[in-house]
This record gives sequence, C-alpha cells and structure tokens, in this order.
Amino acid sequence: GPDHVGKFATAHALARRQREAETSLRIRTLRCSEDASILDILEDADCPPQSIFIIRDAFGTPGLQRNDFRGALGPLQETLDKNDQYIILTTDSELPTDIPPGRQQTVDVLPLPEGDLSTLLEKHFIYYSIPDEWWPTAIDVASKSLEHPYQYDLFAMRLQRLEARPRKPQLEVIVRDIKDSALNVRVWFNGLNPNQRYFAMLVCLLPGLSLDDLWQLYEKLFVFLKGQGIRLDPPLNYGREDLLESI
Repeated sequence: GPDHVGKFATAHALARRQREAETSLRIRTLRCSEDASILDILEDADCPPQSIFIIRDAFGTPGLQRNDFRGALGPLQETLDKNDQYIILTTDSELPTDIPPGRQQTVDVLPLPEGDLSTLLEKHFIYYSIPDEWWPTAIDVASKSLEHPYQYDLFAMRLQRLEARPRKPQLEVIVRDIKDSALNVRVWFNGLNPNQRYFAMLVCLLPGLSLDDLWQLYEKLFVFLKGQGIRLDPPLNYGREDLLESI
C-alpha cells in the first residue's frame, strides 16, 4: 500500500493474531540496512527461531532481493517450517508478478475512507485509555487537521501524557506540532541511505561538536559497524561537506 496508510500496524496486528495461536513466538521488526537475501537472513546461525519477522519497506533501497521470491519457494518455506518462523513484508512497491502459488498471501492496505477516520481515532483513544470526557473536543480538533493513521497514533500518545483535560488551544498546538515535525522527519529519515542515516543521528545527538569532531566519530562508527557486519560505503567515498549537505 501507499505511504502512511497503516501497513506496519496491519502487519503487527497479523503477527499478534498468529502469536495468540502460538504463544511461544516472538515478534521482531527489521529494516534492511543493505541489500540482502531473505534466505541468507533466515539461515544465519544468529537468526532466532520461533519468530515472526516483520520486514519494513522490504523491497525498498536497500531491501530484499526480489529473485528470492521468484520461481520455486520450496527452500524458503522449508527454512521457515524448520525454524518455526514467519515473515511479513511491508512494501509500497509492486510485488514480483511471477510469485508461484503457495502459502503466501498478499494484503492490499488502502487509505481509509473519510467516514472511517473518526472510528480509527476512537480506537486509538480506547487503546491509550484517554478519558471519555476528553473525546469530543479532541476528535473535533484532530479530524479537521490530521490525515494519516500514524498521526492519530502520535496524537493519542501525546494525550496520554497529559495530567489534566486539555483545552482546545492546547490540542491545536499538539496537532500543529505533529503536522509540522514528526511526520515530515519520518519521511525525510526513511529517504536517507544508511550512510546518511548514521551521520544524521550523530549530528542530532551531538549538536555541540564541530564538523571535524563529528567526522572523526563517524569514521570510528564506520569501523565499529563494519565489525558488526553492517556494510556502509567507506567514508572516503563521501566528502564531509557533501554528506552534511545531503541530510
């Protein structure tokens, strides 16, 4: 489905439902930091059994190799059965068209009709135990400005932290903050490549450092991550100013 329609929420709901049937399963969320083969991931000695893996943006860049899902899926299904594992992939791109029939299923997650958005917001309020008397004003403010399920989740979480019933101006500030920052930052961060993501985190976590000091830390981080098996382009492939400007 398209961005911000609730693919991950749907995937997590499916995973929880399966875990109700098999209580020994653990739900684990992954996102590819480099192009990878699903078979290599599952057959790695450190890959935990009895798991449901939700792989977000599975066919993005970087992402899973599509060839693993073409042709015979026998090796993949055998590995999953042997280790008592399940995989749930989310993607906003087209799936390979020549996937053979089998036990896999495709779920199209579509944007909610406008009439269902208020119901979705109410479900978030129930989940986060928002007092009933807060609902009318909060629903009125949120439904006029927020557009995505992800924003509804943030809105309900913000309300949960409040100690007293918020007035309308306070709710409007919360909504404006969500629209102006959180979603835009998430979209921006997801669009960065792995090198840019790690450098961006250093910049945000250590705002007082000079560019020279940040770059030295970035080079040390590169060496550490390489030792952990995470592949990044060497720092020599990026100029300091170019990498900073790109984020």
